[in-house]
Amino acid sequence: MAGDKKNILTLDDSVTQLAIYKSLLGSQYTLWPCTSPLKALQLLKKASIDLITVDIEMPEMTGFEFVKEIKKDKDLKEIPVIVISSHKDIQDAVKHGASAYIKKPVKAVELREKIAQSLGAG
Repeated sequence: MAGDKKNILTLDDSVTQLAIYKSLLGSQYTLWPCTSPLKALQLLKKASIDLITVDIEMPEMTGFEFVKEIKKDKDLKEIPVIVISSHKDIQDAVKHGASAYIKKPVKAVELREKIAQSLGAG
């Protein structure tokens, strides 16, 4: 049932990338696409989000800064975060509090596996 789907906040400043996530994950999860880290922080206060995917290079703040912000919040710090980027030092994402990282271009199988693992289903 639709109500049983996990909620995933997909944060990327590229609407094209958000559309890719929707095509890869939309049948399995309820996606909350967002292009602004600041708006995403507001959304996290209102919605029940089970997992976050975040790009590193964004305006307003980097994905690393975004992860640091949510990890400081007692109500948000337990939400798993997957950093998705073409950034060279993406493995640094785990040092910044992410549960996993994926290099772009995203492979559908890897994305689904990392989400399942991060949600405790894999």
